[in-house]
Amino acid sequence: MALKYLVDALVVRQFTGHWWSPLDYFSPLAAVRTTALRGVPPSVVLGLALWTLPFMWIGVSMSLRRAVDAGRSAWVAPLFFVPYAKYLLMLTLCLLPSAASATWRERLPAVQLDERRKSALLAIAAALAITIPTVLLGVYFKRSYSFGLFLGTPFTAGWVSGQVFNRRHARGTGETVRVALIATLLSGCVLLAFGAEGAFCLALAFPLAALVAIPGALLGQAVALRGAVPASRAGPAAFLAPVLVLAEPRLPPPSYTITSVVEIAAPPERVWEN
Repeated sequence: MALKYLVDALVVRQFTGHWWSPLDYFSPLAAVRTTALRGVPPSVVLGLALWTLPFMWIGVSMSLRRAVDAGRSAWVAPLFFVPYAKYLLMLTLCLLPSAASATWRERLPAVQLDERRKSALLAIAAALAITIPTVLLGVYFKRSYSFGLFLGTPFTAGWVSGQVFNRRHARGTGETVRVALIATLLSGCVLLAFGAEGAFCLALAFPLAALVAIPGALLGQAVALRGAVPASRAGPAAFLAPVLVLAEPRLPPPSYTITSVVEIAAPPERVWEN
C-alpha cells in the first residue's frame, strides 16, 4: 500500500508539480481523484489504472485465502472494496489465528460437460441481478462514481457468475471466464437499453470492467470448487455489491467557476447595429 501510494504520488508530482495528499488519495470518490489528476496526460492516467489492478488482485485474493485459513467465510473478501473498512479487514485477518475448515476440498473435482448451458444462463442471470441494481443505485441514488462502483461491482459480478457456474459441477477455467465476460457485456447492453449510460461511456468502461471481472470469476470458481462457501450462503452474500455502493460516503462533488469572455475590436454602437 505504501509502495503504490509513493509511486502514484511521484507520478502526479512529475506532471502537476504538487503532491497527491493522502486524504485525497484514499478518498473513494472519483470526483476527488479527477481533481487531483488534473494536468496528468490521459495515457498516464490509464497507466495508473492498470497499475492498480495487480494491487487489487493481491488485496482481494490474499484476503480470501487468509479468511479461509482462519475458518471464516470467503465472502468477506469483497469487503476489500468498502472504503476505509478494507484497512480494518486486512488488519483483522492478519491477527486471526489459523483454523481448519471442514468444507475446504484439498482436491478439485473433475470437469463435467453436462448441463453447461443451463449453468451458464443461471450464472449470467445472477450477475445481471447484481450489476444492474448496483449501477442504478450508484448513479441515480448516490449520484457518485466511486471506487466500489468501478471496481467492486464488476469484480463481484464476475465472482458470482464464476461461483454459480461451478456450483453444481466443475467447469473449465476458460468457460468460466467467458461466462463472466458475457455477463459483463450484457450488463452494459441492458444499461444502454434503459438509457442509464451512453454507448461511448460504456465502450470506455468495458475493458476495465472486463479486466476486473476476470479475476473475480477465477476466485468465484475457486470458492465453488474448493467448497469454501456453502451453497445456502452464496445467494444472500451475492447482494454484497449493492451494499458496497450504499456504504460508501456521499460527499458533494467539487465546484468550479468558469468565466468566458469574448472581446470584439469595435465600439459598442457598431456592435449593437448587428
